[in-house]
Parts: sequence; C-alpha cells; structure tokens
Amino acid sequence: MNSFSYHTTVAEVLGVSLLLADVAGGIIRDVASGSSGEDCFTSFGGKGGEKRVKDKAANGGQTAVKSSNGFATDPQTAADRRSERMICDALRRKFGDAVVVLGEEALEGALDENPGGDGDVVDEAISMEDLDVAAAQVAAWEIQLPTTNSSSSGGGQGGEITVWVDPLDGTREYVEGPEHRGGVTSLIGIAVDGVPVAGVIHQPFVGGDRGRTLWGGVGFGVWSHAPTTKKFGGDGGALAATPVHPPARAPDASAFKLTVATTRSHAGPAIERAIERLKPDAVVRVGGAGGKIALMLDGCVDAWVFPKPGTKRWDTCAGEALLRALQTPGGVGRGGWLVDAKRGNAYAYGGEERGAPGNVDGVVAAADGALFGTVARALGW
Repeated sequence: MNSFSYHTTVAEVLGVSLLLADVAGGIIRDVASGSSGEDCFTSFGGKGGEKRVKDKAANGGQTAVKSSNGFATDPQTAADRRSERMICDALRRKFGDAVVVLGEEALEGALDENPGGDGDVVDEAISMEDLDVAAAQVAAWEIQLPTTNSSSSGGGQGGEITVWVDPLDGTREYVEGPEHRGGVTSLIGIAVDGVPVAGVIHQPFVGGDRGRTLWGGVGFGVWSHAPTTKKFGGDGGALAATPVHPPARAPDASAFKLTVATTRSHAGPAIERAIERLKPDAVVRVGGAGGKIALMLDGCVDAWVFPKPGTKRWDTCAGEALLRALQTPGGVGRGGWLVDAKRGNAYAYGGEERGAPGNVDGVVAAADGALFGTVARALGW
C-alpha cells in the first residue's frame, strides 16, 4: 500500500466511522428508552430475560460487584453489545484485512459476536452501498499521517491502520439514569503505526434528538455536526459541520487558573494529590473518558487528570486524535495532547497492544498545547 493509498484508507475509515457512530447513538437511545424491547437497567437473572445487564467486574460472571450506590462497577448492556457488533462488522466487511479492528467488549471476552448473541435484538447490517457513500465523506488529501509512518516515504509497504472501538463509553452513567448521560459517548479512534490520527466521538444525549458528533483528524482540525436523517445520519451530501476551536488562552499558559476534569466514581489519593499540585480554580467530577474529552473540546474544562490505572486504549484513542487535531482559528495548529500521568509519555495504539490495552500509568490530557509545560512542572515529569 503506497502513501496515497494509506491516506485514502484512513479517510474512508473516518467517513464510515461517522456513519457508524451515529447509528450506534440510535441503538443507545433505543435501548435506554425501551423502544427496542430491551432494558438497560435489569440485571442478569432478573425479570425480563434478555433485557439484562452484565457486570463485567463480577467474579466469573456470577458474583456482582456493586458500587456504594448499588450499581455494577463495570456494567455492560445490550446497547454496548449491539453497537459493537454493528460497528466492527461494518468495518470488517468494508475494509477487510486493510485495517485491524479492536472492540472493547470482544477484547474483554464479554461478547458473543454472532448476531443476536447474548439474547440481544438482531440489528440489520448496514448495506455496502451506504458504507460506500459514507466512505466518500472525507477527502484523502485532508489526512495527515505521522512522519514516522514508513508509508509516508512513498511507494513502499507501510504502517498498520488500527481502529479502536468503545461502543458505549460511560456505561455506568448510562445505567444510572438520564441525569448522568451527558458523559455517555460512542468512540471510534483510528491510529497509524500506533499514533492516533483521526477519531469520532458521538454523544447520544447531547444536542438535539439525534445527539451530536465530534470528529476530525490531524491536518484538518475538529468538526461537529448533528445527524439529520432518521436511519443513517448521512444523506450522501456534504456534512453540515461546524469547526471546533480550542479556547483562546493567554500566551503564558501559567498565567491563568485551570478548570480540571476528573472521575466522579473512582476517586483516590493519587488523583487528589495530582489535582492539589495543579492548584485549579475548579474541579469538575464527571464520568466517561469520551465525555471529558468533549468537555475539553468545548472549552468547558482545561485538562483531564486521572493518574491511576482504569482507562484503556479504546477509551482514549479517538479523544487523543481529536486533541492532537485541534487548530486555532486561521488553521495554525497548537493542538492538545494526551499522555501517561507518570512520565508524560505517549501511549502506543498499534494492534500489538490488544493483549495489554490498559493505560496503566494513568492519563493526563489538555486541549491547549501550551499547557504541557505547566502540567509537567506541576507533576514533576
């Protein structure tokens, strides 16, 4: 595959991912409303038969692990399973061996990948015609691949394209009820040679009735649109998208106080120490990795601090790509960043990470590139 072919494939994967994330949003809303005949609140063994929630943190799938408020600590719903089947099936049918597709539920051994597995509703497969239309939504010349990619030298065989899928990020917030669902997202991240280059974050419960999608790639910025059609979110025409820009900041990033986002459900001493070192003006405690990235993209918070294990590559690939893709008005890139919390190093997102996908050294991220030095000094990198 030559250099232009890699650009074309990444662009097509991004276009298709826009469609798939929007469709996943529909599944997520349907299950939440009960209109699909499923229920995102009833646990296995309870009433409703197939209308059930797995607790992935359970011991051997038998003993439920509950949080202090009685909810499963790591729940999985029909919406997680159906969305992952739909997304991964479509990507594999469209791109075959050209991409490596890695989904959260399958990697954790918590998914019957067959249609209707786990007793779930069987979703109609997206047609190849619709996938072809979606693939044409992003132009190949808009994609900027990492300079370390061997394909960028032109003509030769090159790097691996990996797609990390979190079909429903923030499942705990999803099952806890509508007041927490602003942090629920569907995430599709695209990496080349282990470097995140493009991504999609769909927010099913933010914006209008069909949610909102944040998407983009390194080289052409971050964009936002609301799905407009009932079934697929795209009508074959150009997307009516608006650019997303990082908030205007003082040239000296240390001259202003931060608003920091962190977990609402996994607090601990390491997190509180890191926040204390940053001395923020405000701390926003919310659920969902994708939801925190969206808060940064919207300028609602400056940084995300989570200096402990807990997130995994499927939680952060899409978000890191969008942070890196941020541009100031006028196209001058000063993009954001996402690194480990121990040394400030980047995580790798290649297919070889599937065996150990955890972000074991925690995560720190910001939408403003100029903040890296400030955070590094505060955390002692």
